[in-house]
Amino acid sequence: MCTGQVNVIYTGRTLGYLRSPDKQTPKMLDCTKDEMNAAASEFVTVLKGRKDSESIVVGMGDNFSPELDARAFDGFPSQPAGKMPGKHQINADQQIPHPGKDLFSWDSKTQSWLLDFDESRDLMGTVLRHQATIPADNVGCFFRLAGYDAIVPGKHDFEAGPEHVITMARFLRSTKGTGSDDQSSPVAKSLPPTAMLGANLAIVTSAPDAKPRLPLYQIEHDLEADQKKSLSAHLAQYSVIFPRGRIRRLRRRNCPRLFSSG
Repeated sequence: MCTGQVNVIYTGRTLGYLRSPDKQTPKMLDCTKDEMNAAASEFVTVLKGRKDSESIVVGMGDNFSPELDARAFDGFPSQPAGKMPGKHQINADQQIPHPGKDLFSWDSKTQSWLLDFDESRDLMGTVLRHQATIPADNVGCFFRLAGYDAIVPGKHDFEAGPEHVITMARFLRSTKGTGSDDQSSPVAKSLPPTAMLGANLAIVTSAPDAKPRLPLYQIEHDLEADQKKSLSAHLAQYSVIFPRGRIRRLRRRNCPRLFSSG
């Protein structure tokens, strides 16, 4: 039986403002311990004054976005030497200075960031199996360096797509001996892992405004009830109901005839 007291320290909606380093270049391959931005450095100072050995630090959603320097590279990733795995060539005048991280996938074979439409067949298979990895991320590195025990994804964390969240979760929990390349990200892997809790997530395959899916028996029951209700409302305005054929005969027999005079 646990009788001790646990001190839970939590943050909410940091929105990617706390980063280490402040800007992430495409050449960043590991976390750096002494390059936090001013906001992150000040936060860690306050956190250390309140945290003890019994404390648990949790991020309560909207951790990675939408701050620009949290979701974009500082500079366009260079293309690997030699022939690219893909078929597209991005000219210098087409390379924007701050491209979104969600436009690229990390290729461990060439040690470079590849545009999504230039992924090799092997890399595309890795992404589709939800096994993609990244060497580092300036927001992810902050959470590792600050000693967060866990984070919970929020709405804005999905602005780069669900695959980015899955990749971030893998990076946050990476330690020595994990991953396909044990020599990658030595600083990050030497830090305590940060778990991403997904109990608040659900997989939905329907359109955002689609009608809810109902079992067939409920659809049939609702249809029968609507039909009975409509039929009752239609028949309530008549006091006597005749078969259709007899009404025709009555009309023909009781209709007065007009004769012209002279």
